Amino acid sequence: NLLEDNKDKGAYYTPKEIVHYMCQESLIEYLTTYCLNCDFSDLGITLREETQKELITQLIKKKEININILINNLEKSSKSKESYKSWFRHLNTALDKVKICDPAIGSGAFPMGLLHEIFTAKQTLHTFEFGNMTNFHGAEVKLNIIQNSIYGVDIERGAVDIARLRFWLSLIVDEKQPKALPNLDYKIVVGNSLVSKLGD
Repeated sequence: NLLEDNKDKGAYYTPKEIVHYMCQESLIEYLTTYCLNCDFSDLGITLREETQKELITQLIKKKEININILINNLEKSSKSKESYKSWFRHLNTALDKVKICDPAIGSGAFPMGLLHEIFTAKQTLHTFEFGNMTNFHGAEVKLNIIQNSIYGVDIERGAVDIARLRFWLSLIVDEKQPKALPNLDYKIVVGNSLVSKLGD
């Protein structure tokens, strides 16, 4: 039995619902912290920490945003209620900057989960900013996330190969013509994250 063999190696599989919870909560905390360090005064928006977390939680968990909350927090001096769209762009920038490293990547469940959460969040933000999905290129968005945001290590070569394969499969579902997976040799690597050094 494959699972029993993997347990002999110390490999255990985290249930999907727990991975899902971990991914969402991690992303919510990251985005909330990012926004707390941003100055939105130039946008004419004043948001309390609780309000920002509420909006971000809606984005990640419900795939929606209550625009009325943003509009109600626009300063009276703001000339346009379109200012809230700039807040969406700030969140998009935050999603572009996020870095994820799984020190025991296994078959890639956690980074794959975060790839999905970041991707769907970007879809939602694009829809709210532009009103439709025109010019949203799924494969390009996923490729950018994989190339710039995701890192992983595992002691098992087979696990690393499976993780890389899963990323490739996630890309081809959004491509009209499948392309080769970008070089992930320095992104998802074989190693012991407890004792190894880069280059070992």
